[in-house]
Amino acid sequence: MKEKNKRTESVFYEIEQATDVKIQQTITPFLHLNNLTIATSESVTTGLLQAAIGKHSGASKHYVGGATAYNLQLKSKLFGIDYDHANSCNCISSRVAEEMAKGALSLFMSDVAVATTGYCEPGALNEFGPAIAYFAVALKYNGNVIVESGEVNVESLSTHEITTPRELCQKIIANSAISLLESVIINLTKNSINSQQDA
Repeated sequence: MKEKNKRTESVFYEIEQATDVKIQQTITPFLHLNNLTIATSESVTTGLLQAAIGKHSGASKHYVGGATAYNLQLKSKLFGIDYDHANSCNCISSRVAEEMAKGALSLFMSDVAVATTGYCEPGALNEFGPAIAYFAVALKYNGNVIVESGEVNVESLSTHEITTPRELCQKIIANSAISLLESVIINLTKNSINSQQDA
């Protein structure tokens, strides 16, 4: 049991470190360079994105706020998600994640937003389907809003012998959302450089 706990703690640390590197080396410099702000809208990660972004020195220069909402009514009120669609899938779909991200842009008047929704425990099978978490990024760019999303199959994080702890699943989902934002930023930066070279 002690050995298992040590392995879990080690994975926790590795994921947090990976998240921190993405924020410090890619996301924060991009926000500062372009004078942009960022916000979060969370469900399944229960504030982990807020903590990951807000814990770094100087975060107040770009981080404007975040909100965590678990139930349908609050998600609809805060983030403007489509009530009927969300009700049909227990608030868990890529569309809901994308609408939450776009809703955070509006709610916090930010330039960038990251959102999460879904299940964070394996075995959460029900009439809505397998345990999957969704995440999305919304970013204002050249008068448009870029929206991208991804998913984590929480079922695949565990085996019959080992069940991945709830908190570890949450950290994996949060890191996946940050990874998506990093990817969007890297692609935008590359496209911008290529455009300048072609001009």
